[in-house]
Amino acid sequence: MTLQRPILWIHEEALGPANPALRAWPEAPALFVFDTHWIRTSRISRKRLGFLYECALELPLTLRKGDVASEVLSFARRHQADGVLTSTWVDPRLELIAEEINTELPLVELDPDPFVELARPPRLGGSAGTGVKRNPRSGRTTPQPVDPSATSRHAAIPPPD
Repeated sequence: MTLQRPILWIHEEALGPANPALRAWPEAPALFVFDTHWIRTSRISRKRLGFLYECALELPLTLRKGDVASEVLSFARRHQADGVLTSTWVDPRLELIAEEINTELPLVELDPDPFVELARPPRLGGSAGTGVKRNPRSGRTTPQPVDPSATSRHAAIPPPD
């Protein structure tokens, strides 16, 4: 779906000038919402709130506080938007918010540029015979069997018969 009049939902996982939604639609109305429920229940420190606030002040966006999905949808109605653009997230809380927004307006996720390009995936721990596979959406890890002959550390050990 191609959006003609989107608004941008900027969340705390991409609160900076490299946000892909801000880069793709620099003239679109943008919104950051301080999630009062998350702040209260997760006991977010004033220092972190100050950091988020300072980051937000450097961007061309509107600040609100309250329920994120409600505020985003209200902002979209005010601007007669036909959809919402945002950057991808890892936090499951943001996934739930996105699902709620998507029930009323199409929500399009844009992937940010990678922080670093790796020649191969990193080893993320585990035992000698176990690798770890990371789900890019949720960030959760799952142990995966590893062929010992495929790693240089085990190359000198012949595989069992």
